[in-house]
Amino acid sequence: MTVSSTASNFVISVVPSLEQRALGSLWTLEAQAMQVAKLLDTYKFVASWGIPTKDFLSVTPSAGNELALLADGQDQQEMARAKFVEWLGSERSLAASHEVQVASIVAEPNVAQRHADLLVKKGISVVMTCGDNGGRAEVSAHSIRWGLWKLQPTSVIRNGATWFPLRAGHSSARHVFGPLADQATIHLQIELTGRDTCRAVNNVLLKAANLIAMNKLVHKSLSSLADELTLGRKARSTESILRRAA
Repeated sequence: MTVSSTASNFVISVVPSLEQRALGSLWTLEAQAMQVAKLLDTYKFVASWGIPTKDFLSVTPSAGNELALLADGQDQQEMARAKFVEWLGSERSLAASHEVQVASIVAEPNVAQRHADLLVKKGISVVMTCGDNGGRAEVSAHSIRWGLWKLQPTSVIRNGATWFPLRAGHSSARHVFGPLADQATIHLQIELTGRDTCRAVNNVLLKAANLIAMNKLVHKSLSSLADELTLGRKARSTESILRRAA
């Protein structure tokens, strides 16, 4: 299949809602998570799952899905450096023991900035944020430091068919994907709220599958997108050096 050079990137993340995280007991969400995993598998999509490692293992999404480390019941903002190192090492070891790929973390930008050197050293390339950034795709990817990227969602699905923000007169799928020419990357974030989101998720994934068949979208994992961003930045840096030397 020939992919258009102007095709937009399409990446997916799955996270518990901020409200669910505030409750401190995330895993009332297993049934909904398994429904989402089944829908992703139906359309042959993969996602980065920002859920506790032990819960990712219970959902067992198909191969190619990635785990984004999430502190369960712990406030990363309050973690001292030593505690953060201990938590990160423990979660990565648990994931590795089950051959689960980890290249992402769910964290506030200031936490990621504070521990950026450690995250890069441990092979983390993506910092996932939660919530909507207003659909401004041009700021969906931001370099925190070399090899570490903050990837914000451009659209969020939560509470069934309710989308934020939803422009008047737009269906959910139209809001997520159009106009494609203005979006280098579409980052769909599916929030786990405990409510049924199957219909809304299915509608958007079906639209994405159709756009991929038309060569207008390219589906990638968050980590592969981050790797491409880093390679592109390296290439531009090399070109700049060569121009200065000419």
